[in-house]
Amino acid sequence: MSADPKAATLTASRQDDYPAAARRHMFDATVLKGQQRYGGAAYLAGYVVECSLKTLIEMESGTVKRVHDLARLRDAISDLSRQADARTARFAGVAADLLQHAAILAWEPQMRYRASAVGADQAKQWTTEAQAVYSAVIGGLFLDGALR
Repeated sequence: MSADPKAATLTASRQDDYPAAARRHMFDATVLKGQQRYGGAAYLAGYVVECSLKTLIEMESGTVKRVHDLARLRDAISDLSRQADARTARFAGVAADLLQHAAILAWEPQMRYRASAVGADQAKQWTTEAQAVYSAVIGGLFLDGALR
């Protein structure tokens, strides 16, 4: 699935549109990386992962706490992957596996206040990891028909 900035919507109405935000941020992170704007690319890559994981949590529980800690979100979806009745369990399991030892877990929203917080190699790795999570979660949910 390409990172097109056009919004995607969940089948149910909701206040925060995490899939659409993940898509926009993935597109923008890719563009910024291509322009060698590595700090911005890495920053948005973190939000891609956050929004992808929050999509799964919200689909299961209907609500998401305002948390930006990717490790805590990964742990929450890891728990989802072990719930037999979770309709997003397979997507949560793949995402949890992708993030088990991922470098992007070091991401935090406060990066936006730091000059040159991320170098080229780190930004490239983070955007690659974000693309993998985005494809597995958002792309997978679209292919499965859970998102439209």
